[in-house]
Amino acid sequence: MGEFADAMFFSLRCEAFDAYQRFHGPFGTSYEEWFSQKLDHFVQILLYRSVWVGAVVDGKLVHKTTDLPIERGFTMESFTGDFVQPDELEALPPEDNDCGLWFDLAETVSKAADNRLKAAQDWLKKQRKASRSSAAGQSGWAKNQERDNVIHNGLARGMKRVDICDELDKRAIPTTPALQKLGFYKWSDGWADVRGRKLIQSLFSKRKPN
Repeated sequence: MGEFADAMFFSLRCEAFDAYQRFHGPFGTSYEEWFSQKLDHFVQILLYRSVWVGAVVDGKLVHKTTDLPIERGFTMESFTGDFVQPDELEALPPEDNDCGLWFDLAETVSKAADNRLKAAQDWLKKQRKASRSSAAGQSGWAKNQERDNVIHNGLARGMKRVDICDELDKRAIPTTPALQKLGFYKWSDGWADVRGRKLIQSLFSKRKPN
């Protein structure tokens, strides 16, 4: 779940769009359109049932329906599964790109094995109903509260700092803005760097049990 959330977060960033434009473009596509299209792709991945693949085998073109991972030599051409409508995805604008949010989406849909489409639609409705500004504030507060609890409990149990960082990553808790400014979006990566470690140690010292 954490890796999927990471993939969504980095792919949906404006920096990813700018890099793609520099390498392949420019194209007549805005960042908002990029965000919407990529978000749709990720939701489709969560809802897919099977994939349609093709390959040249012994000089003949072969197609078949299969599942992931794809057999070596084959290329995915399309897939079958349920789809959410574009207007349902409007509940998530680019400014809502957040690793913790995507983790919650992936976990909610994946756990609803019997009806993933309904789970995705209900989740999107919930996002639409919430005020974007208040939802962002509540999400940030909740994540900070969870982060502080993980740090406090880990230190109280005598856990190694690096293990606490791993636990924060497992829970897909975002790093601080200061760490992100240095390019660290995983706590373990920040801990491995001298600059990042100083920031993390400072944060941990403030959450150390009395």
